[in-house]
Amino acid sequence: MAMPAHRFSAWDGTQEPLGPDVEELFGRLSEDVFHGWDFESALRRLMEKGWRDGRGKRLTGMDEMLEQLKRRRQAQLERFNLDSVFTDMREKLDRVISQERRGIQDRLENAPAEGRRRSLPSLSRISAWASQRGPRNSASLALRGPSWAAQSSCAR
Repeated sequence: MAMPAHRFSAWDGTQEPLGPDVEELFGRLSEDVFHGWDFESALRRLMEKGWRDGRGKRLTGMDEMLEQLKRRRQAQLERFNLDSVFTDMREKLDRVISQERRGIQDRLENAPAEGRRRSLPSLSRISAWASQRGPRNSASLALRGPSWAAQSSCAR
């Protein structure tokens, strides 16, 4: 759809302020008034429905413009739909979290007995802290892995 070219210049009195189609526009309005419409209703109808001038040029009305805008908006929403992207990211994050949890559990099960006794109190403190902070922090904690848990228990 080609947009008409417009040229702007300083006012010198030679420009047509209402454009070349003003006679046809007023002709159309006068026809509607002659057929029983009042001027305001005729003007509103012209703006809503649009019209075609004597050369066949179509001037779009508000109703048609609104419909075009709705179609373009829907096309943009379909084109840039981020729901699938976020769902995919959430699935990948869930896989990483479960893998990290399995890794922590495997390390705890395979740790020597003495190391397990030292690790369990610090891990239980961390788990208690994470459950108080909510599931979002719990997921963040799971992503940090067992090495972070060991470092934090040494810091206490």
